[in-house]
Amino acid sequence: MKGHFGHIDWPSNENIKRMEKINPTLKTIKTLLYNGGLVYAFLYSVVVMFVEPILQKQYLQRRELSLSTLLQLRRYIAQLQKRLMMTPVSALGYNEYDKHVERSTQTSDDNIIQEDNSHWPEINVQLQSVKQELQYFNRFSGQPSEITEDFVFQTKMVTDQIKLTDRSQKFSDKSRDIIQGIREMKGWFVNGQVPR
Repeated sequence: MKGHFGHIDWPSNENIKRMEKINPTLKTIKTLLYNGGLVYAFLYSVVVMFVEPILQKQYLQRRELSLSTLLQLRRYIAQLQKRLMMTPVSALGYNEYDKHVERSTQTSDDNIIQEDNSHWPEINVQLQSVKQELQYFNRFSGQPSEITEDFVFQTKMVTDQIKLTDRSQKFSDKSRDIIQGIREMKGWFVNGQVPR
């Protein structure tokens, strides 16, 4: 400080640096990011404290539903298999009272096939009803979850296993062969060409 006592030499305006103003757009973006961080932190805490337990409870309920439905489906299939009626091959086209093959008796292939396949429509009806109930549940509760897709996959596996254990075609083929043999023997009797 030069000069006499009580006099202050102020610096010239040329040496004073002006403060650079912050761009208002940049300032607005910074404010939004700070506020957005607070909002996201709040939303995350709400999701962790409230939404996640609710979703976990729904997931467990759907899992229990799919497991109980699968067990019930297995129970239905076991009951349907117990009700299956099989006709012994020896009873087809053979008159057991007179102990001879009748000349005029002709057995129809269609009857055997219908009797053999009569249990499959019942199984299909049960599977369709379970499928409709599951679709109704999914529509009611919102969107399908991973456990529902897992249940659909397991249901498809069960139906594939049922198809693999289906022996109706082999049984029908063997029945046709036996019927053809019986018809040939009938022809021998009718034409008098019984081998001796």
